[in-house]
Amino acid sequence: MEKTFKHSLFKIIEILGEYLSEVVFAGGWAPLIFYHYLIGDKTRTPLLTQEFDLMVGRRIRSRGISLNELLRDAGLHPEPRDSSPHPAQIYSGEIKGNHLELEFFAPMTGRGGDRAIEVQDNLLALPLRYADIIVSAAMEVVIDDHPLHSVTTPVTLLVPSPGAFIFNKGLTFSRRQAASKEDKDLYYIFDILARCPELRQEILEEIGTLKRSSATHVKWFRSFLKNMADYFGDPDAKGINMVFRQRPSNAFPGLDDQQFRQYVFEIFKEFIEELDL
Repeated sequence: MEKTFKHSLFKIIEILGEYLSEVVFAGGWAPLIFYHYLIGDKTRTPLLTQEFDLMVGRRIRSRGISLNELLRDAGLHPEPRDSSPHPAQIYSGEIKGNHLELEFFAPMTGRGGDRAIEVQDNLLALPLRYADIIVSAAMEVVIDDHPLHSVTTPVTLLVPSPGAFIFNKGLTFSRRQAASKEDKDLYYIFDILARCPELRQEILEEIGTLKRSSATHVKWFRSFLKNMADYFGDPDAKGINMVFRQRPSNAFPGLDDQQFRQYVFEIFKEFIEELDL
């Protein structure tokens, strides 16, 4: 199944083409990209999704053909996300038997609002609070098993740094309308912390750098730390079960349900202590 999912990623990379330098792969694809290409361990499998959350700036430069045209030509067509006067769009369609969905997001400025903005001709993006954490901390990763990759013409894409991804998810999960997406966001954080100890120090340093980068980020960090403490501050905190509900059947096979819950608590307890130093 994972190969099928990666074929979807490969196809989206081909469709986006020259726009890859304008788009940050966030959401559920980021952990897979961390595991397979940042760490280089292609045996690790996170929660999988066919939804692509793509972060962009508030204006995308034209490169001849627009992104809207590229997506339509590939068989991905825009559908209204909601019934608001200026709705955001979800591009959806079938590619090689897989149903794919792409949605574009952009940083919210000022007090913001929930009205979509046009970031390129006929391309709408939904402004999100905290999205600038993702866009400002994007890093380039080489997709070394893409069919078009070579030493002379490497295939690369942008993802948030692991620290930025966790910082963002730790702020946004509580704003989710769907409970299942709240749970997934917390599971992504847990999975990265638990299965990527080699990234732990880097994650802490990245969050610290982001925190110090502006007065606004200092406030956001306080909210992030409070969220972590509220949801994981004790063994019975509600975040423990939220992570448990997203546990894949083959994940952490050596732990029974109670042991897994305790392990989740211990992972976050240590993380909170490190953040609060």
